[in-house]
Amino acid sequence: MKNNFNKQPYLLHGKVRNYDWGGYDFIPKLLGINSQPNTPHAEYWLGAHEQAPSTINFDNNITMNLCDMLQDNPAYFTQNTQEIRDYKFPFLLKILDVKKMLSIQIHPNLAEASTGYEAENKHQIPFNSPLRVFKDRNHKPEMMIALSKFWLIHGFAPQDIINSRLSKYQSLKKIADDFDNQHLETAFKKLMLLPKNAQTEIIHDFLLELEPLHFDKNSAEFWIKKYTQQVSKDLLNDIGIISILYFNIVALNYKESIFQAPGLPHAYLEGQNIEIMTNSDNVIRGGLTVKHIDINLFLEHLNFSETIPYVYKPIETSKGLVEYSFKECNAFGATWLELSLEQSYHCITSKVEIMLCIQGLVRLAYIFEGQACFITISKGEALLIPIGFEYHLTTKEFSILVKSY
Repeated sequence: MKNNFNKQPYLLHGKVRNYDWGGYDFIPKLLGINSQPNTPHAEYWLGAHEQAPSTINFDNNITMNLCDMLQDNPAYFTQNTQEIRDYKFPFLLKILDVKKMLSIQIHPNLAEASTGYEAENKHQIPFNSPLRVFKDRNHKPEMMIALSKFWLIHGFAPQDIINSRLSKYQSLKKIADDFDNQHLETAFKKLMLLPKNAQTEIIHDFLLELEPLHFDKNSAEFWIKKYTQQVSKDLLNDIGIISILYFNIVALNYKESIFQAPGLPHAYLEGQNIEIMTNSDNVIRGGLTVKHIDINLFLEHLNFSETIPYVYKPIETSKGLVEYSFKECNAFGATWLELSLEQSYHCITSKVEIMLCIQGLVRLAYIFEGQACFITISKGEALLIPIGFEYHLTTKEFSILVKSY
């Protein structure tokens, strides 16, 4: 049955994802829910992805998921009459709590995603199969905003740094010699495609060499040792362990941001963040996971360029207001908003928005059918706000909001 939605804000309820790398307390505390022993709360999704669509309540607490709402009321989301029929929700907002290191991975561009999706459909790989890589036709550029000190792998390090790391260890001498005499792409492919018995021997000798040594968090070796302490012994024959030496280790401070383009190798190491991406869950994994790894596919889509990480500093455009936008991608953006008692915030949306309250209590005021209306959200609550909508925010205590569009 078709439901008609008024063009006004709705409370939006996301979905928790209980992946084993997640922490136990951060997301439950944010959402005001009870944590559960031995149940990690890794991610909280707000959006319209078919795997975990958010829901809204309307008309006497009738609940509908956001995917169905899109079909019934596309005009709530877009004013472009040409795109109403095929409109797709533009972004997915996540809260992540990273306790254990995530896989080394990349995401496809738009053409690669479409081709991969059709190929897996042709081979009749079920969407719930662990072998399924392309779960939708969308690309997946993504940005993140740190909610704590946050550590990650981000792109290939300069060759001189990689060479310096490799050459320190007798167990890696052959790999270091190969790297010194070959281009990065050739040398990295050779490493990742070593026969399994050779991988096992190199990893074993390298970890023995590392065992008595101590490192700080800025070093690749610190994260190698941390990974090996977190996983079972049967996962210590993964050549992805050595590959960490080839990548940049980046630390972000609170409110700092970074953008990850398709093809860029990356892995989240530790901390909490807000992640915003196109509405996709396409992940090509290259190592350090119990999930499906396809090394050939990973290498086929991998960007082998040296990367100088660019960390976006939180520069206020006005008091308490930080805008996050990226020249590499205009598919989404984000606003960080800190409101104190004497402040207010006014906005007319040019795109559909999701607004999440990180701290405090905020009242949103708007006019509907000539009447003044109000809706209040507190820590952990979120609103879906339509396109072309005017609203005004106030608070009675210090509050923090993040909105994506």
